[in-house]
Amino acid sequence: MNDAVSERALRDTHRVLRPGGHALFVEPLRGNPVAKLVQALTPEARTADESPLSGAQIRFGNELFGSSEHFFANLLSVPAGVVSSLTARTPDNAGMRIFVLSWEKRHEN
Repeated sequence: MNDAVSERALRDTHRVLRPGGHALFVEPLRGNPVAKLVQALTPEARTADESPLSGAQIRFGNELFGSSEHFFANLLSVPAGVVSSLTARTPDNAGMRIFVLSWEKRHEN
């Protein structure tokens, strides 16, 4: 997600989300050393204006939504996302569905 899009995307998500609803974002973190290595090794896996999520963007989302829960799975999720993007035809693939479903299961009400 690039910086210009992230604020707009968060505002749009907040606008359309039902009260009490949940939004899930799976993004690499800017300060993650594993993510930095993967980005350096796979520049073709993203667009030129794409950048990992920053602490400022997380704080903006926290302020906008009023409450949030963070699940940081950086060590494996970044490489898994890169492998998924290089091996699957669409972002909606089995690998990413397994990641999202496992997150949902851990965070059921």
